[in-house]
This record gives sequence, C-alpha cells and structure tokens, in this order.
Amino acid sequence: MSKSKDEALKQIVRGAGIVFIGLVLSSLIGFFFRLVVARSFGPDEYGKLTLAMTLVSLGTAISVIGLDAGLQRYLAYFIAKKNKRKILGTIKSSFVISFIISLFVSALAFIFSEQIASNFFHNVELAPLFRIFSLVIPFNAALALIKSIFLSFKKAEYKVFVESFGEQLLKLILTLIVIYVGGTISGVSIAYLAVICLVAVSSFLILQLKVFKVFNSNTKPVYNYKLLLVFSFPLLLSRIFSLVMGWSDTFLLGYFKNETYVGLYNVALPLAGALIIFFTAFGSLFYPIITELYAKKKINEVKKVYSVILKWIFLVTFPAFMLMVLFPTEIIRILFGSEYLEAAGVLVILAIGYFVHAIIGPALLGLQTLKKTKYIFYITFSMAILNIFLNILLIPILGLMGAAIATTTTLIITHLSIFFKFYSIVNFKIPFKYYLKYVLSTAIPLVSIFFIIKFFFSPSTPLVLAIALFIYLVMNAFLLLLFKSFSEEDFMIMKAIEKRFGLNLAFFRKIISKFL
Repeated sequence: MSKSKDEALKQIVRGAGIVFIGLVLSSLIGFFFRLVVARSFGPDEYGKLTLAMTLVSLGTAISVIGLDAGLQRYLAYFIAKKNKRKILGTIKSSFVISFIISLFVSALAFIFSEQIASNFFHNVELAPLFRIFSLVIPFNAALALIKSIFLSFKKAEYKVFVESFGEQLLKLILTLIVIYVGGTISGVSIAYLAVICLVAVSSFLILQLKVFKVFNSNTKPVYNYKLLLVFSFPLLLSRIFSLVMGWSDTFLLGYFKNETYVGLYNVALPLAGALIIFFTAFGSLFYPIITELYAKKKINEVKKVYSVILKWIFLVTFPAFMLMVLFPTEIIRILFGSEYLEAAGVLVILAIGYFVHAIIGPALLGLQTLKKTKYIFYITFSMAILNIFLNILLIPILGLMGAAIATTTTLIITHLSIFFKFYSIVNFKIPFKYYLKYVLSTAIPLVSIFFIIKFFFSPSTPLVLAIALFIYLVMNAFLLLLFKSFSEEDFMIMKAIEKRFGLNLAFFRKIISKFL
C-alpha cells in the first residue's frame, strides 16, 4: 500500500471513528426521542409531529441550496492550497446567501401554514405546529453550514458534540420535561424550536473561537458567490428532489390517508434509515479526503480509497440489514409496542432500499468531487417524478406498503445509476471475494438462529433475543476468521483505531494476523 493511500485511510479512520461514535449517539438519542413521542402520544399525534418536521427538512434544503456540499468541496480545496482569503470568503458567502433565502422561506411557511394544513392535509389542527416549525428553518440552515465547516477543517469532534449533546440530547431532555408536566405535542414543538436556536448560536461561537475566525479577522476575504452558486444550485434541485423521494411517501400518506398512517410509517422509516449510519460516518470524512486527493491529481489514490470504503461499509451494514429482514415484528413490538405492528412489513421493504443506499452511497460523493452535479440533478429529478407517481399510484391501493414499495424502488434505481456512472469514470476495483465472505459469515448464523427462535421460542421475549444476538456475534466473529475475511487494510485500520482512541488491540491483531 502506498504511503499516500495509507495516510488517507488513516485520516478517514480517525475522523470516521469520531463521527461514527457521534452518529451512533445522535441516532440513538434521536431514535429514543421518536420512541418517547410515539409511545406517549400515539400514532395520530406522532404523525402530526412528523409532518411538521418534514416542513423543516424541505425549508432547510431550500435555504441551504446545496451550500453545505459546496462548502466541503471548496473549503477542502482551499485548505489544501492554504489560501486563507478564499477560505474566509467562501464561508462568508455561504452565510449571506443562506441567511437571505432562509428568512424568505421561513416567512412564507409561517404566513401560509393554515392553507397548507387545511388544503393539503385536510386538518387545520396542523397549522399551529407548522407555524412553530417554520421559525426553526433559518437556525437549522445556519447549523447545517456550520457543521459542514467543522468537517472541512477535520474538526469532526465539534460536529459530534453539536449533534449528539446539543441537538439530540437537549431536545430529548426538554421533551421528557414537557411530557412529565402533562404537555401537548405543541409543547414538544416549542422545545424543539428552543433547542435548535440555542445550538445554532452555540455552534457559531465554537466556530469563531475554536476553528476559524469568521469575524474580526485581519484577513481580507475573497468572496465566492458565483463559484458556490454554480456548484451548489444543481445540488439544491437534486436535494429538493431527494427530499421529495424521502418525504413524498410521508406527505402523500397524510394526503390520501391520515396522520395515523404517517405515524405508523414513521416508526419503520427511521429504523430502516439507521442502515446509512455507517455510510454517513465514513462518507462525511471520505468526501473532503478524496477532494484533497483530487486537487492533487492523485486519481489512483481516489480509486483505491473508495474501494476500501465500500468494503468497510458493507461489512458493518449487512448484519443490521439481515436483522431487520428476519426479525421486523420483534423489533417493532419491543421498541414501539403492539399498536405499531402494522409497520413490520414496511420495515422489511424499506430496509432493502436503504441497504442499497448505504453500501453504494459513497458514489454520490465521488460524483460531487468530480463536479458531476448536473448528472446528479438529472437522476434525482427523474427519480423524484417516478417516486411521486408510484406513491400516487400505490398508496390509495396498498396504503403503508404502497409507500414503502415506491420509496424502495426509487432508492435502488437512483443509487445504482449513480454508482455505475461513477464506476464508468473512475473504474475502481471491487473485491468480490470479500463481499461473499461477509455475506456467508453473517447469513449462516443469523438464518440458523431465526429458525430456532421461530420454532422453539415464538413469540420471543427480549431476553431470548438478547441471548440470540450474543450467540450470533460470537459465531459471526468465528466465521469471519475462518473464511479469512480480513486484509492488510483491515489490519492497518486496527492500528489507526488504537492510535486514535488510545486502545490496546494487540490481542485481536495477533489473532487476525494468523488469518490474513
């Protein structure tokens, strides 16, 4: 392995380790927030909150207009070139553009909240929630940009702190307080607004004091409005259409059915969406790293690093995917309760789509690095139209399952198209023999445990499932070693983890070295 490839992989592992821990914490806390709201208020009220949160997602995407990706692309480039004036100008340009747009979007959402609630969702009771969440949009947009800046400067720990202990934990604590004092879903919404405002302001102070002085700097900025807009605007359109793919099922369930359907669907959606945690952890650091390599014209290193990243993501994602496919009823019953069991089949279908998204998702970041944003736009535009069409066609007939089928179909087509486009340009190596080993090491123990539980321990209890999970982990580790599923890159990764977290993995490295 070349020195530059080795160093690039180490940077990804160090950063991804922090991001992964943060993502796990953030996802767990965020998931617990959803669980608490769903159990405390029921599918109907939980569905109302979900619809209001979709308003924030759409408004934020429009306000950011793809600038978060543009920031990572150009900041990483200018940092590599050590051009401080352009670094400062790029940051300030993004803030100015996003601030103006976010105020406009927020005002529109606030003014027309009643019309949206009554005319589209046929429920005027949603209007107060929409008004509250419309105020979140400017702060959420600023927060998205600041987190991208943290990643560009390889300060992943600040992003983790902001997301896990700022947004998610504080939101959960205030929500629990609201529920404890007998508050309503409106109280939860106000707590959500307060948290985002506080975290956005705190994050900017961290940026100013610890990362890069945006104000009171002696450096004269070189503004990059045109550069950012040319790069980011196609991404805005693709982001909006990506949101359409991500939220059209929720919106159209609310339109054709009601909030209860939305609540049921959105216990399966975040569970399946958890499959992209590992992709996000590695991808968020993979993007600036390959951008630097690309800036230095080291295309061969980009290909090698990308190939390794794909393998890691598959290794850690496939077991979680299999668990969702084999035990959907048990997962939903234990976590959310029996009133949400109707979503079990939805979880299986959505898990397929998000698994494909996870294991080949980094290709999207690769195309962004190669400035193929127009291609991304064409694909996401086409798939958004297809997604809307499938949802309109299938939801009235199949309800929850129709929404899941529409989403999974478009996820698979979208990411396969992006993957093959990136592959046609870069032509990276795919180590198929390792993928086969990972599949066998996971499938053999899980399928065996599945049939044992179904025949002898049905309905299963949490204790039975906990014991089964422990047995699976032991069998999986044994088969990975038996099949010689590790390579030199994996051995190097363990050393990087030791160095980054101060761990001593000598015992495990000794065992693995015998099976290389």
